[in-house]
Amino acid sequence: MLPAVRRAAAALAALAVLAPVAAAAVELPGPVVQPAWLAGHRDAVQVLDVRVDAAGFTVDGHIPDAVLVRADDLRTTRTRQGRQDKRMLPGPETFRTRARGWGLTPDQPVVVAPSGKSPRALADATYLYWALRHYGHESVALLAGGTAAWKAAGHDTSRKVVLPRPTDYKVGEAGGTVLATTEDVAAIVEDGRGRLVDARPLPYYVGLRKKPWVARAGHLPDAVHLPYTLLTRNGGSSRLRDGATLDRVARVMDVPRDASPLVVYGNSGRVASLVWFVLSELLDHRDTRLYDGGMHAWAKAAGRPVVNPVRDATP
Repeated sequence: MLPAVRRAAAALAALAVLAPVAAAAVELPGPVVQPAWLAGHRDAVQVLDVRVDAAGFTVDGHIPDAVLVRADDLRTTRTRQGRQDKRMLPGPETFRTRARGWGLTPDQPVVVAPSGKSPRALADATYLYWALRHYGHESVALLAGGTAAWKAAGHDTSRKVVLPRPTDYKVGEAGGTVLATTEDVAAIVEDGRGRLVDARPLPYYVGLRKKPWVARAGHLPDAVHLPYTLLTRNGGSSRLRDGATLDRVARVMDVPRDASPLVVYGNSGRVASLVWFVLSELLDHRDTRLYDGGMHAWAKAAGRPVVNPVRDATP
């Protein structure tokens, strides 16, 4: 066989087209599932493997029949009320197209699998989880420890790329139940009803650093600080800390239990989604929302207040 023909044959062998498969209904045990549970219910759920580095999906291997979700496909520039906000969740039409390409069906449970290599990879997964919830998909969970934990448990992996058959998936909107807008944040800043939670590392919170695409350094007025990096433990895979520890961390960082709404923000929405996930889905803080625009959307308007402790400190 000629080399070019061999390469083409190999490529075809590595590519599978997966049609939606009717499976017995299964109820997810909670917002997080363990590798052992997934191994026992693999045919009843759709696994979405979300990555920044798409090449790792085939090079490192993935859970068999998992569908690749490129993290960059979850963020775009959106124009609303005459302003452009970067790194935002795509609108409903675009997200519907993405979900159809992933082969999603409305009633099928979804398990989101991060690579398991870092807290940022976990944040990509919690952002996808939040996006699915925002657009009305209720049956969704994270895989504890991600693909790294799946491998460590001795389960098989694959390098085969699965192309699902597109579906007619339709999106709803959970809207304000999980999403906070700039107007919602402005209302909290003005009247104090609710509380803001800054999910970024300390240098950003105190104003020592800022992203190039964020206009001003510092944090939102009266925001408590709960950096997303406090919530995971590393050791072969990036995992969330146990529930009791997460609860103690939130208490130590003065996250109020009775604030409504409790709005989590970052520079954009990605890393903030990890804090949102812990507070909303694991610690059951009522009315917890994600400010998807974050400091980028807030700080671009000169009239909106930003607190910079380092700049404003008394000599």
